[in-house]
Amino acid sequence: MSWWAKTAQGSRTKLYVGEALYKAGDPAQAAAWQDPAELSRHLTLAKDHSEVRGHVFFAAKEVTADPIGAMARVVADHYGRPARTPR
Repeated sequence: MSWWAKTAQGSRTKLYVGEALYKAGDPAQAAAWQDPAELSRHLTLAKDHSEVRGHVFFAAKEVTADPIGAMARVVADHYGRPARTPR
């Protein structure tokens, strides 16, 4: 994330981070992805980079399925208010 933020710094680039929600709970993934808090940690890290304008979660079906509660954790930790529509 640091590299992307530095690359976008001072430009007109609107940086949105792609988040691999589909990895959450996938047994083929590393141990960190078995923890429902992993994605929440990504958003916490992004707060240290003012260039990050938001996040995009992949894939859409995972947002509603949320098999290990990772998206629910993200919402509870970071989205106390409705998100603004990007411009």
